[in-house]
This record gives sequence, structure tokens and C-alpha cells, in this order.
Amino acid sequence: MLHTSIVAAYDTDPFCVALKKVLSLREDSTIVDNLMFVDGQLVIPNTHSIQKNLINKEHVRLGHLGFIKTLTELHRKFFWTHMSRDVKNASKVCTTLPLTLLDH
Repeated sequence: MLHTSIVAAYDTDPFCVALKKVLSLREDSTIVDNLMFVDGQLVIPNTHSIQKNLINKEHVRLGHLGFIKTLTELHRKFFWTHMSRDVKNASKVCTTLPLTLLDH
């Protein structure tokens, strides 16, 4: 389902539409099963529900360890514009995360 949602959202995200046009010009980019990858990272469209889902899953998987650790792990696998801002905002509303870890 996530695969289908990502592929469908590519067509409605202006950044992804533009990227798809030049993807073949980049040596570090590829398309696999209609998913775009740049430098090994899966490109995620600007769709709040998809991004929120990925942030929440990674944040919980890491045991609510904070903004920096969640961002680092997400950045290893994914790319989307404003990822840092989105992860920081999600970390701020986590009720499990100790306040001392918000910026770590």
C-alpha cells in the first residue's frame, strides 16, 4: 500500500514531477518499480500522510530517542523536502519522548 501511495503521489507533487524529468541525467539516480531513488534514498513526495507515517514508524522503532536520531535514520533511507522540519515538529508533539531529548 505504501508503494502504491508513493507512486500515485509523485504525479501531484511539483518537485517529484520536475525530478522525474531530469532523473535520467543524474548518475546517482534510478527508478525501480516506479519508485525514484537519488543517491540510494527513496524519494518521498510532499504528502503529509506518507511522511508522517514514515516519521512515526521510525521514531517508535528507535524507542523515542529524539529528533536527531530519528532524522539520521530516516535520512539514510529516504529523501523529501523539509524532512528536518517535519521530523523536528513530530518530535515536539511526542508525549513519550523525554523533554531532554527533543534536540538530540
